[in-house]
Amino acid sequence: MKINILTSLFIAITLLFSGSSLLHALIFNDQDDPSVKGKKIIEESDKASTSPLQMEYEVSMLIIKGNPDNPIIKKSKNYQKKYNENEVKRLSVSTYPGQLKILTHSYTKKDDDMWIKLSTGAPKRISGKGKQGYVQNSHFTYEDMESEDIDDYEYNYLGDTVLKVEGKDTECYKVMKRKVKGEESVYSKGEIYLRKSDLFTVRIDLWDINDNPHKTIRILKIAAFSSGKEKYTIAVKTGVSLIDDPTTESINEGQQQYTIMEMSNIKIDGNAQIDESLFRKESL
Repeated sequence: MKINILTSLFIAITLLFSGSSLLHALIFNDQDDPSVKGKKIIEESDKASTSPLQMEYEVSMLIIKGNPDNPIIKKSKNYQKKYNENEVKRLSVSTYPGQLKILTHSYTKKDDDMWIKLSTGAPKRISGKGKQGYVQNSHFTYEDMESEDIDDYEYNYLGDTVLKVEGKDTECYKVMKRKVKGEESVYSKGEIYLRKSDLFTVRIDLWDINDNPHKTIRILKIAAFSSGKEKYTIAVKTGVSLIDDPTTESINEGQQQYTIMEMSNIKIDGNAQIDESLFRKESL
């Protein structure tokens, strides 16, 4: 079972539940062991999630590396198409300042295939430790962009908490994850915050391989979209920050090392006109 909870680029969840108390009752019994609770929450989040059949959008990244007055700006055009429940293909084409292409084929039953193509040279496959590299010199890694197999992790329910999401107090479940099999991760553990109302992931804190606080990924803006009878909730603005203290309240606190990524001009399903040849490795 594969999920994609780390990247705001591809998070989309259908609103299925009307109240957090009802949702709590549907997920687990209070007598369940924390490891059972944690996995049930993640599994129910995966069941509740869906994404558009196809999606086209632009992304702007503001990257701060020590001096907020001297930001690095990156822009890209992105395409996504769901072929079935087991296969999704995505292409990101850098439009500013230079051209870079990242092609990802995500699968349910095996590791994702990922390639990168610079303005010159042949496409290069990204695998293993290569996925620990940073995307376009930002603070997002290729690993952050990859889907995850639930069965590669162990989970523990850490309790309930309240977070500020878009300036509002939001009740959340807090779940810890550790990778126990599959490709080696640069992270020793992660703490995932899912809002109770719909199990939408609103924040992830990550620790490095030495168990030191490393970075936090936070959803800064959420938008609702409709396509026929389908309704989607998409994280359209996300921040990632290198930190030494997970309790920092803002994405720009800590070490002045952060990236803010925002989506715009979003087109979904029938409004997205996508040429399938874009997703061929040979077309890079």
